[in-house]
Amino acid sequence: MAGVHERGERAKAEQALDQGRRLFALDEGAWVSTDDLLARMPASALPKEGGWVAEPEGPALNFTYFGVKDGAFYAIYRATMSGRRVVRSHLLADGEDRTLTPEALRLAQARATAFKALEGKPCGTAPFNVLPLPADNGEVGVYFLTPMTQTGVFPFGGHFEVVVDKTGKAVSQRAFSKSCLEMKQPKAGPDGPAIAVVSHLMDETPTEIHAFMALRMGNPVVVVTPPGVMWAVSDKGIDGPEPLRNR
Repeated sequence: MAGVHERGERAKAEQALDQGRRLFALDEGAWVSTDDLLARMPASALPKEGGWVAEPEGPALNFTYFGVKDGAFYAIYRATMSGRRVVRSHLLADGEDRTLTPEALRLAQARATAFKALEGKPCGTAPFNVLPLPADNGEVGVYFLTPMTQTGVFPFGGHFEVVVDKTGKAVSQRAFSKSCLEMKQPKAGPDGPAIAVVSHLMDETPTEIHAFMALRMGNPVVVVTPPGVMWAVSDKGIDGPEPLRNR
């Protein structure tokens, strides 16, 4: 039975790793496409209500930035991103079709629903980065991530997910930590590479946030979970679980 349980944990960890990679791709694309948008339109001209959503196109992501007026969603800018590279982008002019695709509209509506349902708050004063991520079962996991505000300081706390089902209803939400934990960029020591170590008592496996932060830091993150095991999460994959007593 222990082997079955361990295989189940391993499957959960691999799923979290995949989800973390998807979040990182969204975050990278949003970061650069936002800069591209602001080079074309001043922040003061952006709609007061709105955001962005992204749809996959092969290995690329199609971003749609939108506004909301009288409950209606309308596109203001579109960009296709390959990693941190802008493949193509377009700021919509007056008279152009501003209709969102059906999938983009579904994600935008899920984002709005999740915002209303969210009970958590970001760590610090900066607003959340909001990342709507569709699932294969038709649900949308809307992630609310506390952003970095200092170079070399990474927020491991202050992250949430609200799940919106196929009917457009917020059905669950979770916090990924109980505190506003920040970690400085780890430095390599004489006996090994730079590694961040964090304890996580809320789950028996690492979460997508650990995978996301490992990618954001560019360093492996060792996650210690109950019942006294550790996992190594990095851009190359995930190793574990390994009992602490063996180290």
